[in-house]
Amino acid sequence: MGDDSVFGRSFSALVAGHILDVDARRRVLERDLVLHAIARIARYASCERDRRGYVPGKGWAHSAAHTADALAACAQHPVAGEAEWASILAAIADVVDHAEPLIYLEDERLAIAVRSVFRRAGWRRELWNRWLAQFRLPSEWTPEATIRHANRAHLLHWVRLYLSSEDGAGALIREIDELLMDLRMDKG
Repeated sequence: MGDDSVFGRSFSALVAGHILDVDARRRVLERDLVLHAIARIARYASCERDRRGYVPGKGWAHSAAHTADALAACAQHPVAGEAEWASILAAIADVVDHAEPLIYLEDERLAIAVRSVFRRAGWRRELWNRWLAQFRLPSEWTPEATIRHANRAHLLHWVRLYLSSEDGAGALIREIDELLMDLRMDKG
């Protein structure tokens, strides 16, 4: 972490997302290639450890934000189904489960990707509850655990905001509200 290789990875994910976005409209890529690309982008999102946003003297690495944009494109692609949506949501949970604070609005871009999944999947209790189950209070309040908690809570607040204008999102919003109440530090 900390070298310049994150730029190549981050922008590769962004370009792959753009390719999938174009293919969603034109449908020229083979189904298996699209599914492979979705799987690779989700795996990259889960594995990337360099979450730097702006790198002074070098520019935007922004791996979390670029990956969020790519995941949104994956979710919107017509060949994506329940398995792909589940892997996209798991990848988003992995991105926020990091001891680096998301300070460049990456959490908002990740929320847009979650909304993209909702727009395709709608309310599917098992899919969404499996995703929401990944968000829990830390067992110990270390500095790293506190950052992870903040990343998760900020994401959920953004998701709730973005879903508030979506038809049929009421049940998911209620689940998020309950989770946010459980995640509060002060439950009094």
